[in-house]
Amino acid sequence: MAAVFALGYDIDRFEAEIIEFASATGIPVTELWELAADARQGSDPAAPVRPGQHVVSRALLVSWCTGNRKRDQRIWPYSLELGPLRPMSPSDVAKVERFVRIDSERTEMLWGTVETKLKQAVADIEAGTGLANPACIGTIKQAIALHYARSIEMLEAVERTFSPFVVAQKAAFLSDHASLDRLYEMKTRDAAGLQTEDARAAFVNAFFSRLEQLYASGTYFRFRVCYYFHTVSRLIDHLSLQVLRAPPGSEFLIGDVPVITSNATGDQRGVRNHVPIGDAATVVMPLSPRITVALDPVEADFTVDAAYVRRLNTWQVEAARYQVFTPPWSTSLMAWVTSLRPPTAPAAR
Repeated sequence: MAAVFALGYDIDRFEAEIIEFASATGIPVTELWELAADARQGSDPAAPVRPGQHVVSRALLVSWCTGNRKRDQRIWPYSLELGPLRPMSPSDVAKVERFVRIDSERTEMLWGTVETKLKQAVADIEAGTGLANPACIGTIKQAIALHYARSIEMLEAVERTFSPFVVAQKAAFLSDHASLDRLYEMKTRDAAGLQTEDARAAFVNAFFSRLEQLYASGTYFRFRVCYYFHTVSRLIDHLSLQVLRAPPGSEFLIGDVPVITSNATGDQRGVRNHVPIGDAATVVMPLSPRITVALDPVEADFTVDAAYVRRLNTWQVEAARYQVFTPPWSTSLMAWVTSLRPPTAPAAR
């Protein structure tokens, strides 16, 4: 989030004072110039934008498709609003228009560093060879980080918490006169500091108004989602994978919020229920109708029973915001999804 600080501080001033920032922070000047360039491009309204951004990777969705050739692949979406839809191309589902609203071409390039390796990694996990390959394990863990960060749930969390965050940060600044005076001196070159509470409040409001502008433009979330991806990737790097295989006659489905975080009892799940990934007792994500992976201190590969498959499928359906996906050949699974979450506005037949 250093780019957001640079933009909030004032990018022109930040660039003009890079030598001083380097001296104060110990960060090399070259890195600060790279940071400034990233901040400028990431906040540029003219930066290329990718419409219809996937929140579930196409490379993951194809596991639930019929058809071998890309043009023939079809997946069966269940709309929480309309009910079962006709089978569709995986290119046309699990998308949010303008999910990242600014400079999204570059964020899509970042996601692509994982997604281009994901299909093969899933195949290796299914074949039973993936856990012997550190590169495969790394790709799967990055895919978990990606789908946790680039999720509808995370977007909702940022939207829900931004205003309370700003209020809390303003209060923290106003209560710490020494830090506030240092920031004021950095921006104004006035060593006298802020002399009255009204002056402090006016300065803090002006400082945070820039952050609020960055939020309104989509710039804040554009950098936030990348920050979450990198942070979660590091957070889970030490953990191992457990491969959970469905028994004959059972299949996993996938929703549009595929990474599920749960407390120890399973009754609280997801960021919206105050279970971030760092506090979760269980973290699971389906990779295909045949396998789900879980993060765990102990590596394992085993078959679960049908009841556990149903439990994880229930979590997927309950976490979904717009769509759930089942294989087109599984009419019984689609019927079960329909019974669990009947459509809110079923389409006329």
